[in-house]
Amino acid sequence: MSARGGIIKSVRSWIYELSSYIGFFVYIPLISRLPKRLSDFAVGIKAGFRFRLGSYRGYVDRANLKHIAIRNMMSALNINEKVATRKIKKFMLLEVFAERDGYIADELTESDMECRYHISGIENLEKALKIGKGVIFSTVHAGNIGQIGLLLSLKGLDMYSLCDGGLLRKQNGRAIELFAKLRLEKVRGNTGLLYSGIQSKECLSVLKNNGVILWMADVPPTHPKRSQTIQLFGKSIVVNSSFWDLAKKRGVPIIPNITVFDSRLGKYHLIIGHPVDTHNGSIQDMCNFFQQHLDASPESWAAWGIFDLFPSA
Repeated sequence: MSARGGIIKSVRSWIYELSSYIGFFVYIPLISRLPKRLSDFAVGIKAGFRFRLGSYRGYVDRANLKHIAIRNMMSALNINEKVATRKIKKFMLLEVFAERDGYIADELTESDMECRYHISGIENLEKALKIGKGVIFSTVHAGNIGQIGLLLSLKGLDMYSLCDGGLLRKQNGRAIELFAKLRLEKVRGNTGLLYSGIQSKECLSVLKNNGVILWMADVPPTHPKRSQTIQLFGKSIVVNSSFWDLAKKRGVPIIPNITVFDSRLGKYHLIIGHPVDTHNGSIQDMCNFFQQHLDASPESWAAWGIFDLFPSA
């Protein structure tokens, strides 16, 4: 990279960092208090600015990340640039909507959430909890994942989000706290954050008390012995298998789920699948569930901008 290119990249990163802080702590809280139509218009303005800037999901350490996301989507889905660009624009719009809704999460009632979300397959989760060993609720960075904890807590379930891994942990922790902050009098369940590994005593205690742990399956492995190779969009990638190993050892049900924006319903759709057979099945079975729904709603997935960086087999 030339010196001029390096300067441009640094300036672009600095501008995005500054605009992110202003947007996250000033603009988003402000528009969340506006009347809905005016607030929606303001969301569109911010999403347009984000696309013009070329940023994508906050990964500012890669030049032209917007174009990388478009290229990755074109290759994985075999679509042309025009279609991929339109889907990335829609992703950015949905992302800003999710940020806006996160600031009023503590004011949302169960009826408010029903207006914003549709849930299917809740009976699969309820049936798994009857076993009494807790549930590992496996998902990917799709849709408005920050409010999954809110949805389940409003239904009286004990919900915990696993935030593991240094700086990533802190970023995710802050986001989840902002997106799923609850007033205790409004929920019938508990919601919290676990800042430790899946094998820790803290996590085992939650499962022992029949709680639900949300685990992000599209996070790279932290240890080579806790990894497995799967196929995702025709690419062999390595994923973290620690949650799978724990479930197989202790008989804890793993339930795949995904949140995508359903254009037909005009709201987010939390799709809860059937428990995966950890003894006769594989992580690939779970990932097939994710790809099935991401194929139908690729603009819901946040990882297109770094899909080419996923650890390859």
